[in-house]
Amino acid sequence: MSQLADIYAALAAISVTAAGKTPSVYLPDALPASLPTALLPCRLLQTLGTPLSAQSSGALALGGGQVQRWRLTDLLVWAPTGQGRGPAEHSGALVAYCAAYAGAVGVGRALDTAASRATVVDVQFEPGVFEVPKASGSRYYGVACTVTVEEIA
Repeated sequence: MSQLADIYAALAAISVTAAGKTPSVYLPDALPASLPTALLPCRLLQTLGTPLSAQSSGALALGGGQVQRWRLTDLLVWAPTGQGRGPAEHSGALVAYCAAYAGAVGVGRALDTAASRATVVDVQFEPGVFEVPKASGSRYYGVACTVTVEEIA
């Protein structure tokens, strides 16, 4: 049986520091309803409105365990778009964050739980402007980190 909630918790426990800032992390069941500037930067481990896929690659021959691939979205919300000098002010920090995240949550990183083995098999980054929460009109500079995890349960 999949331990997806525990995999999210293991991902949340990994600290990522860039440009002198270490974002707070919010799990899917504790996402803030709004993002006042005091909460920024932060990481939102999202499920609603983002791709969350489980691709079963079948049962293992020995032991009967299942291998599943999960695609998780870890959204960094760095700063509101309406403050400061614009994109140029934040571009360097977002690039530094991608590099720091790749170092902390890189391919091969274990996200094991008590009942399953989980390993990061791919990480992709999409720096940009994101509306959080969706349809709120509030826009932020950030990075969507898509983490693909292979779990053996």
